Amino acid sequence: MVESGVPSVVTTAYIASKLNCDLIGSPDVVVNGISLNSQSVTAGDVFAAIPGRNFHGAKFVLQALASGAVAILTDPEGLELIGHQQVPVLVSPSPRSLLGPASRLIFHAPEEDMQLVGITGTNGKTTTAFMVAAGARAAGRHVGLIGTLGIFIDEELIPHARTTPEAPDLFRTLAHMKSMGVDFVVMEVSSIALEECRIDGLIFDAVGFTNLSHDHLDYHGTMEAYFDVKSRLFSSTYSRSSVINIDDRWGQRLITGAQIPTESVSLAGRADWTAARVGSGQYVVTSIRGTQTPMHLSMPGKINVANALLAVALLARLGYDSPEIAAAVGSARVPGRGELIATLNGADVYVDYAHSPDAIAEFLTGLHDRYRGRIVVVLGAGGDRDSSKRAEMGLVAAQNSSIVIVTDDNPRTENPAEIRQTIAAGAMGASTAEIRDIAGRENAIRLALTFAEPAGAIVVLGKGHESTMEIMGELVPFNDADVIRTLVHNV
Repeated sequence: MVESGVPSVVTTAYIASKLNCDLIGSPDVVVNGISLNSQSVTAGDVFAAIPGRNFHGAKFVLQALASGAVAILTDPEGLELIGHQQVPVLVSPSPRSLLGPASRLIFHAPEEDMQLVGITGTNGKTTTAFMVAAGARAAGRHVGLIGTLGIFIDEELIPHARTTPEAPDLFRTLAHMKSMGVDFVVMEVSSIALEECRIDGLIFDAVGFTNLSHDHLDYHGTMEAYFDVKSRLFSSTYSRSSVINIDDRWGQRLITGAQIPTESVSLAGRADWTAARVGSGQYVVTSIRGTQTPMHLSMPGKINVANALLAVALLARLGYDSPEIAAAVGSARVPGRGELIATLNGADVYVDYAHSPDAIAEFLTGLHDRYRGRIVVVLGAGGDRDSSKRAEMGLVAAQNSSIVIVTDDNPRTENPAEIRQTIAAGAMGASTAEIRDIAGRENAIRLALTFAEPAGAIVVLGKGHESTMEIMGELVPFNDADVIRTLVHNV
């Protein structure tokens, strides 16, 4: 249970008593920060020396102490590796699970007096988070957003590397947001963050589930394991209430087992919240209370209708339910997510981050409501990641378009030609689409633009907002939107 009333001065004894861990050394040392990385330790920090995949953090204690660490958090193995030190050591059998609660204490419970919303699922987390943030801003709240595209305080971007930061960085960020007047935070919560206890210590006012589909199995192993991790968020340990999209079987399972007050959203059947299309980009949202609210959605794709519906329902749970809120949700724009980059010869050219079979299918099927002309898809798959989804990605792209141009997308250490071959082989399972295999992503985009025709769409999938391509350990500058703008300008 999250407790309030953290004192203004946090000592090693206070941390030990609240976290129920052993304390070796002085109980009176004052701490004012915490870090997992010995290179980022500053004076007054606790250094969290925890086991990693390749080595134990205790190997870096001397470096952390030289940088000003005043205490260490570790496990019994780490204690043995450290040996005798002049600073107090907090010892727990599972120090990773204490990172969040410890960070919360050290940063003085920064989430208090904030409304917190968490979004999880395979696809749509970023878009839904941006939509919730847009609605909250329309309600007059000062909004912080933490997710794949970075950390935002209102409109200011602070880049960072992970969808969900490690616990010390997360609570440090929340403390900074609080100092800047933020009173509403929406956060993407990844399955890996849940598995690695990064959000432990937080209780969200509401959490949302978008969907679950084939992805990240290189980390989780099976869909069941993936689902089990996601479902942890929908308990009183992490949240007070939830909204769940029940349009896939995982959402239906999740709502059945939810341990907290929950509402459902659906585009396919009966639910507490539904949305009906009444025109191109025009929808009517019907709520559990019987209200009907019009909403214009600027982003194409069926998946974005579902994202918007989830965002509206989450905001309503927190007391923000009005036509103005729905309008703000519908007008939200997200870099690299259903982003209209240019129009060429009457065809709209989009960039989207979709890189799983379900995300590709959901995005492309939604285009058929808006475009009568030819839909052209540029598609690749990342190397050194879950390879079992590649053929299916190609198949669903071909099933929902006229032309699929298979190309490169962060091949990393794999042979890009072999990745393309697997995708193209899957695409061949759809007999109606024309399939091209084009090495070099810019070459593929250039070819796609030659197929532009009135009332059609060209969609470049997979990389979204990313500004680099990873090839054999080298990060090569590459942004789909920038490449499209340059090529269209030079036509």
